[in-house]
Amino acid sequence: TDTGSLSITVSQGTPPYTINITGAATITRTGVGTTAENFTGLGDGGYNITIVDAEGCDFQTTATIIVPEALTGGGATTTDLSCAPSGGVNSGSISFTDPTGGTGSYVYFYKLTSSATFLSSTTSPVTGLAAGTYDVLIEDTNGCGGYTDTVTIADLPTEPTLTSSVVYNCDGTGN
Repeated sequence: TDTGSLSITVSQGTPPYTINITGAATITRTGVGTTAENFTGLGDGGYNITIVDAEGCDFQTTATIIVPEALTGGGATTTDLSCAPSGGVNSGSISFTDPTGGTGSYVYFYKLTSSATFLSSTTSPVTGLAAGTYDVLIEDTNGCGGYTDTVTIADLPTEPTLTSSVVYNCDGTGN
């Protein structure tokens, strides 16, 4: 689908204006004022833009829209809490696998499912996390998303218990 857009604001000349856009699509808008005009649903490619004011004066420019490849793939895995000396209640982590496509680098979002607010990181893994179920997603630098999932970091394992008993041999016979 065509997801490109142009925003045009005219600041000189005499309103109202007529805006003509030609290229992969042809669009004409008349009676335009000095507020931003948004043109959406545009495909990849070059566009010629002509703006004509009420006096018949025109201005021409060009714009190129590049619609990046959609994000595909990606993933997230967890490391559960650990009792090891470096472990504890905030020793979980989420490791993200980058998707393909999109623009620029990726931003990793995560939140406990019970929370309303996503946190973000530009590096993976995200460490220092408590046990729980997390909603995760990956976006590119344009805010275009692709991968979403729910992952769980398990709580600390049950600590082992030791039961010992001592048998006293008081008479030397084992009785």
